[in-house]
Amino acid sequence: MASLGTLSVDIGARTNKFTSALNAAQARAASFGKSVTSALSRLGSVGGEMGQLLGVASIGAAAVAVVKLAADAETLNTQFRVLTGSAEAASAVMADIQKFAADTPFESMEIADAAKKLLAFGSSTDTVVNELRMIGDIAAGVGVPLTDLSEIYGKARVQGRLFAEDINQLQGRGIPVVQALASAMGVGEDKIRGLVESGQIGFPQLQQALAGMVADGGKFSGMMDEMGQTTAGRFSTLTDNFKQLATQIGA
Repeated sequence: MASLGTLSVDIGARTNKFTSALNAAQARAASFGKSVTSALSRLGSVGGEMGQLLGVASIGAAAVAVVKLAADAETLNTQFRVLTGSAEAASAVMADIQKFAADTPFESMEIADAAKKLLAFGSSTDTVVNELRMIGDIAAGVGVPLTDLSEIYGKARVQGRLFAEDINQLQGRGIPVVQALASAMGVGEDKIRGLVESGQIGFPQLQQALAGMVADGGKFSGMMDEMGQTTAGRFSTLTDNFKQLATQIGA
Protein backbone atom coordinates (compact mmCIF):
# COMPACT_ATOMS: atom_id res chain seq x y z
CA MET A 1 0.00 0.00 0.00
CA ALA A 2 1.37 3.40 -0.97
CA SER A 3 2.30 5.79 1.82
CA LEU A 4 1.39 9.42 2.07
CA GLY A 5 5.11 10.18 2.25
CA THR A 6 6.68 13.03 4.11
CA LEU A 7 4.43 16.02 4.60
CA SER A 8 6.01 18.76 6.67
CA VAL A 9 4.03 21.95 6.74
CA ASP A 10 5.28 25.10 8.37
CA ILE A 11 2.18 27.12 9.31
CA GLY A 12 4.27 30.26 9.13
CA ALA A 13 5.38 29.61 5.55
CA ARG A 14 4.07 31.60 2.63
CA THR A 15 0.71 30.65 1.08
CA ASN A 16 2.24 29.37 -2.14
CA LYS A 17 4.39 26.86 -0.27
CA PHE A 18 1.42 25.76 1.81
CA THR A 19 -0.75 25.26 -1.29
CA SER A 20 2.02 23.26 -2.96
CA ALA A 21 2.24 20.98 0.06
CA LEU A 22 -1.51 20.41 0.02
CA ASN A 23 -1.38 19.52 -3.68
CA ALA A 24 1.27 16.92 -3.02
CA ALA A 25 -0.65 15.52 -0.06
CA GLN A 26 -3.85 15.19 -2.08
CA ALA A 27 -2.04 13.34 -4.87
CA ARG A 28 -0.56 10.89 -2.41
CA ALA A 29 -3.84 10.49 -0.53
CA ALA A 30 -5.53 9.39 -3.76
CA SER A 31 -3.10 6.46 -4.08
CA PHE A 32 -4.01 4.79 -0.78
CA GLY A 33 -4.85 1.11 -1.27
CA LYS A 34 -7.51 -1.10 0.29
CA SER A 35 -5.39 -3.18 2.69
CA VAL A 36 -6.49 -2.43 6.25
CA THR A 37 -3.74 -4.60 7.74
CA SER A 38 -1.07 -2.68 5.91
CA ALA A 39 -2.72 0.61 6.85
CA LEU A 40 -2.64 -0.31 10.53
CA SER A 41 1.05 -1.12 10.34
CA ARG A 42 1.69 2.34 8.93
CA LEU A 43 -0.61 4.23 11.27
CA GLY A 44 2.26 5.21 13.53
CA SER A 45 4.23 6.85 10.72
CA VAL A 46 1.12 8.58 9.33
CA GLY A 47 0.38 9.96 12.78
CA GLY A 48 3.93 11.23 13.07
CA GLU A 49 3.88 12.87 9.64
CA MET A 50 0.60 14.64 10.33
CA GLY A 51 1.38 15.52 13.93
CA GLN A 52 2.68 19.03 13.23
CA LEU A 53 -0.34 19.91 11.08
CA LEU A 54 -3.18 18.37 13.06
CA GLY A 55 -1.74 18.60 16.55
CA VAL A 56 -2.13 14.89 17.26
CA ALA A 57 -0.97 14.44 20.84
CA SER A 58 -0.36 10.70 20.61
CA ILE A 59 -1.05 7.61 18.54
CA GLY A 60 -3.42 6.51 21.29
CA ALA A 61 -5.55 9.62 20.81
CA ALA A 62 -5.43 9.08 17.04
CA ALA A 63 -6.62 5.51 17.48
CA VAL A 64 -9.61 6.69 19.51
CA ALA A 65 -10.45 9.19 16.79
CA VAL A 66 -10.19 6.44 14.14
CA VAL A 67 -12.62 4.20 16.02
CA LYS A 68 -15.07 7.09 16.49
CA LEU A 69 -15.01 7.92 12.78
CA ALA A 70 -15.73 4.27 11.96
CA ALA A 71 -18.57 4.22 14.48
CA ASP A 72 -20.02 7.42 13.02
CA ALA A 73 -19.90 5.91 9.53
CA GLU A 74 -21.69 2.79 10.76
CA THR A 75 -24.39 4.93 12.39
CA LEU A 76 -24.74 6.96 9.22
CA ASN A 77 -25.13 3.84 7.12
CA THR A 78 -27.90 2.64 9.44
CA GLN A 79 -29.68 5.98 9.17
CA PHE A 80 -29.51 5.89 5.39
CA ARG A 81 -30.84 2.33 5.39
CA VAL A 82 -33.88 3.54 7.31
CA LEU A 83 -34.37 6.59 5.06
CA THR A 84 -33.93 4.71 1.79
CA GLY A 85 -35.61 1.46 2.82
CA SER A 86 -32.81 -0.92 1.88
CA ALA A 87 -29.17 -1.67 2.63
CA GLU A 88 -28.37 -1.65 -1.09
CA ALA A 89 -29.80 1.84 -1.61
CA ALA A 90 -28.03 3.07 1.53
CA SER A 91 -24.67 1.78 0.28
CA ALA A 92 -25.22 3.40 -3.11
CA VAL A 93 -26.02 6.78 -1.52
CA MET A 94 -22.97 6.52 0.77
CA ALA A 95 -20.74 5.78 -2.23
CA ASP A 96 -22.19 8.76 -4.13
CA ILE A 97 -21.59 11.00 -1.11
CA GLN A 98 -17.93 9.94 -0.85
CA LYS A 99 -17.40 10.64 -4.55
CA PHE A 100 -19.20 13.97 -4.23
CA ALA A 101 -17.03 14.93 -1.24
CA ALA A 102 -13.86 14.13 -3.19
CA ASP A 103 -14.84 16.63 -5.88
CA THR A 104 -16.10 19.48 -3.71
CA PRO A 105 -14.96 21.72 -0.82
CA PHE A 106 -17.54 20.09 1.48
CA GLU A 107 -16.64 17.18 3.77
CA SER A 108 -18.40 13.81 3.74
CA MET A 109 -20.21 14.21 7.06
CA GLU A 110 -21.61 17.64 6.11
CA ILE A 111 -22.79 16.26 2.77
CA ALA A 112 -24.27 13.21 4.49
CA ASP A 113 -26.20 15.39 6.95
CA ALA A 114 -27.55 17.46 4.07
CA ALA A 115 -28.52 14.30 2.17
CA LYS A 116 -30.37 12.97 5.22
CA LYS A 117 -32.40 16.16 5.39
CA LEU A 118 -33.28 16.02 1.70
CA LEU A 119 -34.30 12.35 1.89
CA ALA A 120 -36.37 12.98 5.01
CA PHE A 121 -38.16 15.81 3.18
CA GLY A 122 -38.99 13.60 0.20
CA SER A 123 -36.04 13.58 -2.21
CA SER A 124 -35.44 10.26 -3.93
CA THR A 125 -32.21 8.29 -3.95
CA ASP A 126 -32.04 8.86 -7.71
CA THR A 127 -32.12 12.66 -7.48
CA VAL A 128 -30.60 13.49 -4.10
CA VAL A 129 -27.00 13.84 -5.31
CA ASN A 130 -28.00 16.08 -8.23
CA GLU A 131 -30.01 18.21 -5.81
CA LEU A 132 -26.98 18.37 -3.51
CA ARG A 133 -24.85 19.59 -6.41
CA MET A 134 -27.33 22.35 -7.20
CA ILE A 135 -27.66 23.39 -3.57
CA GLY A 136 -23.91 22.99 -3.05
CA ASP A 137 -23.00 25.46 -5.80
CA ILE A 138 -25.31 28.05 -4.26
CA ALA A 139 -24.13 27.35 -0.70
CA ALA A 140 -20.50 27.64 -1.80
CA GLY A 141 -21.24 30.90 -3.58
CA VAL A 142 -22.85 32.65 -0.62
CA GLY A 143 -20.88 30.93 2.13
CA VAL A 144 -23.73 29.28 4.03
CA PRO A 145 -23.73 25.72 5.43
CA LEU A 146 -24.90 23.06 3.00
CA THR A 147 -27.26 21.65 5.64
CA ASP A 148 -28.83 25.07 6.20
CA LEU A 149 -29.82 25.55 2.58
CA SER A 150 -30.85 21.90 2.23
CA GLU A 151 -33.33 22.32 5.08
CA ILE A 152 -34.93 25.40 3.50
CA TYR A 153 -35.17 23.58 0.17
CA GLY A 154 -36.59 20.43 1.76
CA LYS A 155 -39.22 22.30 3.76
CA ALA A 156 -40.36 24.05 0.59
CA ARG A 157 -40.84 20.63 -1.01
CA VAL A 158 -43.03 19.45 1.85
CA GLN A 159 -45.05 22.69 1.88
CA GLY A 160 -45.62 22.43 -1.85
CA ARG A 161 -45.49 26.22 -2.21
CA LEU A 162 -43.40 29.16 -1.10
CA PHE A 163 -44.25 31.53 1.72
CA ALA A 164 -42.92 35.00 2.47
CA GLU A 165 -40.68 33.48 5.17
CA ASP A 166 -38.98 31.23 2.57
CA ILE A 167 -38.27 34.22 0.34
CA ASN A 168 -36.90 36.21 3.28
CA GLN A 169 -34.67 33.34 4.43
CA LEU A 170 -33.15 32.88 0.98
CA GLN A 171 -32.77 36.60 0.28
CA GLY A 172 -31.28 37.10 3.74
CA ARG A 173 -28.55 34.57 2.93
CA GLY A 174 -27.53 36.46 -0.17
CA ILE A 175 -29.45 34.30 -2.64
CA PRO A 176 -31.31 36.49 -5.17
CA VAL A 177 -34.33 34.19 -5.32
CA VAL A 178 -36.78 37.00 -6.21
CA GLN A 179 -34.74 37.84 -9.30
CA ALA A 180 -34.35 34.15 -10.18
CA LEU A 181 -38.08 33.45 -9.81
CA ALA A 182 -38.95 36.47 -11.92
CA SER A 183 -36.59 35.30 -14.66
CA ALA A 184 -37.87 31.72 -14.55
CA MET A 185 -41.53 32.76 -14.61
CA GLY A 186 -41.22 35.63 -17.06
CA VAL A 187 -42.68 38.28 -14.75
CA GLY A 188 -41.38 41.43 -13.11
CA GLU A 189 -39.53 41.18 -9.80
CA ASP A 190 -42.13 43.46 -8.23
CA LYS A 191 -44.78 40.78 -8.87
CA ILE A 192 -43.05 37.91 -7.05
CA ARG A 193 -44.02 38.67 -3.46
CA GLY A 194 -47.65 39.12 -4.45
CA LEU A 195 -47.63 35.78 -6.26
CA VAL A 196 -46.04 34.16 -3.20
CA GLU A 197 -48.68 35.61 -0.87
CA SER A 198 -51.49 34.32 -3.11
CA GLY A 199 -49.96 30.82 -3.24
CA GLN A 200 -49.16 30.90 -6.95
CA ILE A 201 -45.48 29.99 -6.62
CA GLY A 202 -44.94 26.34 -5.83
CA PHE A 203 -41.94 24.11 -5.23
CA PRO A 204 -41.45 23.37 -8.98
CA GLN A 205 -40.94 27.09 -9.61
CA LEU A 206 -38.36 27.23 -6.82
CA GLN A 207 -36.52 24.27 -8.33
CA GLN A 208 -36.53 25.96 -11.72
CA ALA A 209 -35.23 29.21 -10.24
CA LEU A 210 -32.41 27.54 -8.30
CA ALA A 211 -31.45 25.40 -11.31
CA GLY A 212 -31.17 28.57 -13.40
CA MET A 213 -28.73 30.07 -10.92
CA VAL A 214 -26.31 27.11 -11.25
CA ALA A 215 -26.74 26.47 -14.98
CA ASP A 216 -24.05 27.57 -17.45
CA GLY A 217 -23.84 31.32 -17.24
CA GLY A 218 -25.80 31.41 -13.98
CA LYS A 219 -24.73 33.44 -10.98
CA PHE A 220 -23.47 30.40 -9.04
CA SER A 221 -22.42 28.16 -11.92
CA GLY A 222 -19.38 26.02 -10.99
CA MET A 223 -18.93 27.62 -7.57
CA MET A 224 -18.00 24.36 -5.82
CA ASP A 225 -15.24 23.77 -8.37
CA GLU A 226 -13.91 27.29 -7.87
CA MET A 227 -14.01 27.07 -4.08
CA GLY A 228 -12.39 23.64 -4.23
CA GLN A 229 -9.29 25.19 -5.80
CA THR A 230 -8.74 27.63 -2.95
CA THR A 231 -6.35 26.84 -0.12
CA ALA A 232 -9.28 26.32 2.25
CA GLY A 233 -10.99 24.03 -0.26
CA ARG A 234 -7.87 21.94 -0.80
CA PHE A 235 -7.30 21.64 2.92
CA SER A 236 -10.92 20.52 3.40
CA THR A 237 -10.49 17.83 0.74
CA LEU A 238 -7.22 16.67 2.29
CA THR A 239 -8.84 16.45 5.71
CA ASP A 240 -11.74 14.46 4.29
CA ASN A 241 -9.33 12.06 2.57
CA PHE A 242 -7.73 11.27 5.91
CA LYS A 243 -11.08 10.87 7.61
CA GLN A 244 -12.17 8.39 4.94
CA LEU A 245 -8.90 6.47 5.35
CA ALA A 246 -9.35 6.45 9.12
CA THR A 247 -12.91 5.14 8.70
CA GLN A 248 -11.62 2.22 6.62
CA ILE A 249 -8.94 1.45 9.18
CA GLY A 250 -11.34 1.54 12.12
CA ALA A 251 -14.02 -0.56 10.44
